[in-house]
Amino acid sequence: ANNFCDLQERYTMTGSTRFLTLITVRGKLTSADWDMLDGVIAAWAKKTTDASSRRWDDLLRDKQRTVYHFFKWVRKRPHQVTPADVAAWQEELRAQRDPQTNKLHYSPATLYSMVSKVSSFYRWSQKNAKRADLILQNPVDAVRTKAPKAYQTKSAKALTDQEVRILVATVK
Repeated sequence: ANNFCDLQERYTMTGSTRFLTLITVRGKLTSADWDMLDGVIAAWAKKTTDASSRRWDDLLRDKQRTVYHFFKWVRKRPHQVTPADVAAWQEELRAQRDPQTNKLHYSPATLYSMVSKVSSFYRWSQKNAKRADLILQNPVDAVRTKAPKAYQTKSAKALTDQEVRILVATVK
């Protein structure tokens, strides 16, 4: 087994050193760990977001917010999270309602997106862990729900380009 100092020198990928510290130390997250986790999440988000996207800033913010929210909720180090933790988080999100309207706070598509972001963080983390000869499981794999059905169904189909042109011409 490699010691941590060797790992720090061997891995220069942004966030790797911070990530390895998070998964090689045991115990509850300290305030310094939260700062470190925030840096690791930022490194993951930057590495996995298309820099040419016009919505890069929004995507980056949303990814970071979702994954940070998950870890704030679970209060565990990345390697200590279990599929049961992810399932409990999903259930809590699924049950949240707007206090004024009593409508569900998150749609199935939003929930799926949030869980997918956490899974993406773990896939990226697994690559860093493998480079350090560490084993890290993705706890989302065992409990991920199916993707929500597409909005377009047999009973509700989107208009074709030709149908839109005819509609616009009729309205004019």
